[in-house]
This record gives sequence, structure tokens and C-alpha cells, in this order.
Amino acid sequence: MTIRMQQEDKLIRTKELCFLVRGNPCLLDQALIPPVTWLSETSWRDAVYLAAWLPRSFAHLPSELQTKAVDWRAWLASNQPELQTGPGSTSNLRPVQQLCLLRCLRMDRIPAGLRRYIQRTMGKAYVNPPQPNLNDVVTSTSPTVPIILIVKPGCDPTQGINDLAAKMEMTANRVKYLSMGQGQEIVRSCR
Repeated sequence: MTIRMQQEDKLIRTKELCFLVRGNPCLLDQALIPPVTWLSETSWRDAVYLAAWLPRSFAHLPSELQTKAVDWRAWLASNQPELQTGPGSTSNLRPVQQLCLLRCLRMDRIPAGLRRYIQRTMGKAYVNPPQPNLNDVVTSTSPTVPIILIVKPGCDPTQGINDLAAKMEMTANRVKYLSMGQGQEIVRSCR
């Protein structure tokens, strides 16, 4: 939705979107040896391709990876490069171009970069879904109906449940937790 709206507003060019979605489509038999040891062959190949594909924004990227090696190495080593502007001529990139740079050099940070992009263009509500009010959930059910919470990875509602149980003066033995899903042990019986 965000990208479609940005396209309609002419804030994303077709070539930028193509690179963001597909990356470097070239399959070369010959190796492109990176000029610096800290850059992978894939990242170097993508940087060279990006410079040729979008020369107005990235023409200097391959040379700057060498001439500003200290700055680029620090950017690449960052835990969250999507929160920083790139060094050199990439410091004034538009948000979608920053995503292209991330795709080229730090593919592992694309999900975080996309979340940031959506938040910057659409707002926090599109990235962080509203949290349910557990008190409303409890009052809308009955004691014989279990409450099932489906959470995203990294989300842990345990503290909120414990706080609500304490507020309702429930003892710990009245609240039961059952974690299910990927990486969880198979449950043989439910107490």
C-alpha cells in the first residue's frame, strides 16, 4: 500500500522499485573481486550494478566504497544501518533510495528498513498494530472460555496478563499459559 501510494505521488521511480524488489538480476560467470576485504563479492557486484542501473544517485558508490572505506566499513558493521544515512554521496538519498542501498549492502536489514520506511511515510499506526486492552478482553468472555492471544515474534504478553490477574486478585494457580507454535514443544495434554 505504501509503495503504491508513493508511486502515484511520483516519489518512487520504476527503476528504483525494480532494484528494490529484484536486486541485481545479472548472473555473471566471472567473479567480480571486491577491492576491499570487508565487502562480500555479492555486495560488490550489487554495488557495481546499482551504480550502472541508477547512475544519478549511485554512480559514485563503487569508488566511494574504496576511497571512504573507513566510513563505509563502519556503516556496514552497524547493528542498525537503516537508521543512519550512508557515507559520502549517499548521504542525501531519498527514503526509497536508502532502501536500495540497504538491499545492495545489508540485505539482512531490509525488513527493519521497510518498517522504518513505512513508519516515516505512513505513520506508526501502520507498523505497530494497536495493542488490545486485556481488561476488555477478560470482561467480554466468561470463566469457562479460554482466551487465546496470537502474538507476533518477540512479543510477550505475560507481564500484562500477570498484572491484570493481580489487579483482579487472582492467584497464580488460576492463570494458565500454553505456548504453541514454531519452536515450541508438542503439548501432550493440557491441564
